[in-house]
Amino acid sequence: MSNIGKLGKTSQGIPIGHRLRERRRELNLTQGELARRVGMSVSYLSLIENDKRSIGGRLLQRFAQTLETGLDVLSDVSDSRVAQELTGIFSDSLFEQSEIGERPAQRLVGTDPALARAVLRLYRAYAEARGQVDALSHRLHQDPVLLELSHQILSRVTSVRSVSELLLEVEDIPAPRRRRFHDSLAQESRNLGEVIGALLDVLNSAAGDGETGNPADEVDDFIIDHGNYFPALEEEADRLRRRLPESMQARGLADLLADSHGIDIRVDTRQGGDGGFRYDPDSRRLTLFERLPEPTVRFQLARLLARLSSIEALSAAVQDSRLTTSQARQRAQQALESYVAGAIVFPYAAFHASAVDLRYDVELLIQRYGGSFEQVCHRLVTLRRPGHEGIPLAFLRVDPAGNISKRFSLPNLRLPRYRESCAYWAVYQAFAMPESIIAQRAVLPNGNEFVMIARSVTKQAVSFGAPRTRFGIMIACDFDYRADLVYGDGLQGDAASLRTPVGITCRLCPRHGCQQRAHAPILQDPGL
Repeated sequence: MSNIGKLGKTSQGIPIGHRLRERRRELNLTQGELARRVGMSVSYLSLIENDKRSIGGRLLQRFAQTLETGLDVLSDVSDSRVAQELTGIFSDSLFEQSEIGERPAQRLVGTDPALARAVLRLYRAYAEARGQVDALSHRLHQDPVLLELSHQILSRVTSVRSVSELLLEVEDIPAPRRRRFHDSLAQESRNLGEVIGALLDVLNSAAGDGETGNPADEVDDFIIDHGNYFPALEEEADRLRRRLPESMQARGLADLLADSHGIDIRVDTRQGGDGGFRYDPDSRRLTLFERLPEPTVRFQLARLLARLSSIEALSAAVQDSRLTTSQARQRAQQALESYVAGAIVFPYAAFHASAVDLRYDVELLIQRYGGSFEQVCHRLVTLRRPGHEGIPLAFLRVDPAGNISKRFSLPNLRLPRYRESCAYWAVYQAFAMPESIIAQRAVLPNGNEFVMIARSVTKQAVSFGAPRTRFGIMIACDFDYRADLVYGDGLQGDAASLRTPVGITCRLCPRHGCQQRAHAPILQDPGL
């Protein structure tokens, strides 16, 4: 099945009728004229313009051609991302009494996207302020410096109050003694001012450079709105790849770094930290610890090559209005360095052909290209070159405690940012079966089905006694693509045992009787 044939399903959800209507009016077209050109009745067009019917696929393409506009204008991928995030936000306990569900978020984005983005910015500001209050509260109770300053402030205030009350209540104090009280009052006031000044210095130093905005959120938006695909960086990776030997071994990357940038690469046999590698830009020395596995060494060498060789391309990519702070741009550049590294190690055309030929068998792709499970899965998500797209995939990385460190959603599969995720997802089952791939046919409450593919990975400790890091890695796609996946072979059929009922988060899941429920749902559906 072609990707065009599946556009309708992934484009559903965001009402776009008002955009069609506004564009039609800009061109001075009547409903009758537009209906005739796209080949439908006026009554059906009226239903579409009033968001009573959703459209996608070839019909959406006909509208775009007739209205002389782009698909991205009528159905902006960023709108889907905003609707997904708003739905997650509305599951916050802040809105617990409001009974806001999924459809209001979609309607808000569809009818007034600017207002939807304003609500999103407002919530982010609230969430950031709440986090700062929690952090300051924690510091006030735990930080010995703040505890001492707080104690000194209370002591000074008590002293000032005592002297002031004495001067007010006792009228016949001899002049010399009253003067001493005045001097003491003035000195304690000066001491109080100094202590408060010291407290403000400590708090200001903790506040950083004063830039607003959450860098992680902004980088997430930046990557999602680009569809996790950056054509200019793919070209940059191809340019660097042509300078490397065909075998694509770590030795070739090390030689290119040494020849092109004078990098001195050392292998340290001692026990060490820093994730197993350390780069000093002043001495241009890269230290790799001996325990690092080959895929990690190769990827880190490719990442350093991207950082040093693709400065202009990376700098141009992060000049984006979605990145409003220097921290966000720095974080985005680091993410894009990894993107280029992945494109170097797994060249687009060959890797895409292999993925299709091997039916997305991650283990066979690892054997063919030598990457890690996470590296291969992440590269599969980025295969979005127009005309040569791979299967649209979501991506998730989570630790055993449920902390999500990487996420990339699909329009109809929202991966949470602010809330917990569903305990029945394959990625959590994978922790119970280390190093085994779990394939799951997941069914959401709205009936949408997905193939979820997950595996737990353990990163080798770089020194004796250091704890090993464990993550769950998951990719997921619409169930319509099951025939294109080796993992879909055992999931087809009508048996209920093949389907796993899942949700997104507890607050957004209306299923009754769930044994893993941690929070009451804000959505109610008596049929589940």
